Amino acid sequence: MCTINGSVRHDVAGLQIETGNRGYRIVHFLYGVVAGAVTGGLTGLLLAGDGCRVKGCDDGGYAVGMAATAGIAVGGIIGGAIGLVLPAGRTWRPLPRVDAVLVPEKTPAP
Repeated sequence: MCTINGSVRHDVAGLQIETGNRGYRIVHFLYGVVAGAVTGGLTGLLLAGDGCRVKGCDDGGYAVGMAATAGIAVGGIIGGAIGLVLPAGRTWRPLPRVDAVLVPEKTPAP
């Protein structure tokens, strides 16, 4: 800071303004896990069918439960990974440089 003719000159290297916010990475991760788990579970249920491949089979739904569980796990992992790589945080834009502004120096009141 330097004083020129009773004015104070402050040098600022640059200014930026916030132009948006893309959210938090942990929120993206959690949404991805939930969406992936739901999608994976439904896919596992649909692919398992009734769980039996032979006529007269009855396993008590074990095969269907395992397929749904595997779908939930795989879908949750994939969804969470996708959520982690999504962009997060604030976005900034630099302001154009302008000439220096002289600010009158205030004298403290007695």
